[in-house]
Amino acid sequence: MTTQQVFRVHKLSNGITLLGEQMPGVSSAAFSILVPSGAVHDPEGKEGASTLIAELLNRGAGPWNSQQLSDQFESYGIQRGHSSGIEVSSFSGAMLGENLGRALELYSIVLLEPRLPEDALESVKQLALQDLKALEDEPASKVMSELARVFYPEPFGRSQLGTEAGILGLDIAALREHYRSKYTAGHAIISVAGAFD
Repeated sequence: MTTQQVFRVHKLSNGITLLGEQMPGVSSAAFSILVPSGAVHDPEGKEGASTLIAELLNRGAGPWNSQQLSDQFESYGIQRGHSSGIEVSSFSGAMLGENLGRALELYSIVLLEPRLPEDALESVKQLALQDLKALEDEPASKVMSELARVFYPEPFGRSQLGTEAGILGLDIAALREHYRSKYTAGHAIISVAGAFD
């Protein structure tokens, strides 16, 4: 006999959509936060902005610098990840269900009180440029990226990695402005599955 999956959906007054699936018998929980800030939202000539912001968000937030923020997540056993795609940036985590509340609190600080430190920008740009150059060693990925560019209309054919010119041309002021315009509650989605109340 299979159990029926039950999803809860709730829209908060600030516009955030919450999705939840309780999973009886498990002790862990996982979540994903989706923000409408992907390659299609990058300003023309600033392709790569969403990728840089997703990385910079993890370089300090609220009262914590990058290392202190990482320590906060680790002290609660939270495994986390982030990525920027074509349409959204995603922030995710997995942990014991009892630590889900703290994980979401930490991510609220990351997403609402980021430092977006200027002194981390150059290293973040270098990481993004390395990812672009790595495409040269991955023919299948390079072909898919080129096919998307040719067959999808602008801006949907863009690479989620951005462009070399776009990445090099971005400064911290432009990134902070892009963050302010895209990281708003109105279109964010938070999904949770596992052990939670």
